[in-house]
Amino acid sequence: MTAQLTDARNGYNLWSETYDREMGDVFAVEDEISHAIMRALQVHLVTGDSLTLLRRPTHDVEAYELYLKGRYFYNKGGFGPVEQALAYFQQALAHDSKYALAYAGLADAYQSLTASTYLGPREGMPKARAAVLKALALEPTLADAHASLGDQLCVYDWDASAAERELRRAIELNPSLANAHYFYSHCLAAQRRSEEALAEARRAHELDPLNPEVATGLPWALYAARRYDEAIAGQQKSLDLEPGFAQAHMLLALSLAGKGRYAEALAEARKMAALAGDAPSFVGILGYVAGRAGERAEAQHILTELERRPPGNTAFAIALVHLGLGNNDQALRWLQTAYQERSEWLVFFTPAPLFDLLRSDPRFRALMRKVGIE
Repeated sequence: MTAQLTDARNGYNLWSETYDREMGDVFAVEDEISHAIMRALQVHLVTGDSLTLLRRPTHDVEAYELYLKGRYFYNKGGFGPVEQALAYFQQALAHDSKYALAYAGLADAYQSLTASTYLGPREGMPKARAAVLKALALEPTLADAHASLGDQLCVYDWDASAAERELRRAIELNPSLANAHYFYSHCLAAQRRSEEALAEARRAHELDPLNPEVATGLPWALYAARRYDEAIAGQQKSLDLEPGFAQAHMLLALSLAGKGRYAEALAEARKMAALAGDAPSFVGILGYVAGRAGERAEAQHILTELERRPPGNTAFAIALVHLGLGNNDQALRWLQTAYQERSEWLVFFTPAPLFDLLRSDPRFRALMRKVGIE
């Protein structure tokens, strides 16, 4: 392996070294390179700073490799990859039960499965919370854990101020953590702080431009800001990274619907549903778009199918279909049930354009206040 240190101002090579080492202890190699770079820069750190810079996340190389595999699949998004990520994080913890990063990964995976409605909120979120609190108990200054907790506080606890404190703390601890900026962008968009949300989404994408999930952050913030043309263009770019990412097709469908391009929106929503499987809220989005597109029979069929499912994770999806069909009173009634289910989608979607039809209703405004949106 060759490491080079270059002055970005003029391209001058300040330092270069080639390493030929056994990879049995990847952390020892990292330590050696880190010390060499500090010497080349003539950096002098106090003892505490040096320990922080060179702290090993785990002493078990296999646990580390399993964690990296978990992050790879988590970043792909979607039910199958995130379930694989969950398994890898659990395997990493089986090798090292004090591996804080793996607990943070576990928390993110449970949160992702809950946000996608593959798990019910009251099933998935307690597991996510237990994992992130374990991570913070092991390593209180772990940025990944603060970011995960901030995301949970935003979407499940409906505590925007506490969420913002955690997310800002994560960014303070590690300004280069893309997920912290991505989660913060979502929380800001939910609070209708559009320009701040856009700035955080852009920063997240700059830090991790090949991450398909992070790539949806900017189009979502643009959609929430009613900037549909930009959202459509951005979402089409994000689909180039991962054409099979259901969430990206969902956001494109909603942005097209926002423009009144319902036939195209329905085509995207059908792609989304085929990729997402039977996750209730994705099914609900298809029903909403079908209703708005005038395909009432399709929307009604989806509604009937959702109503036959067990309660606990379906109310928001049912509300979406009623909204698409123009049944506003029924949509409001099911949104109240979604509040009882503690649906995360209440925070993300009630400020979004598709609910503009209900925005003047005092019952809807009261519901938004209950989930912390003013």
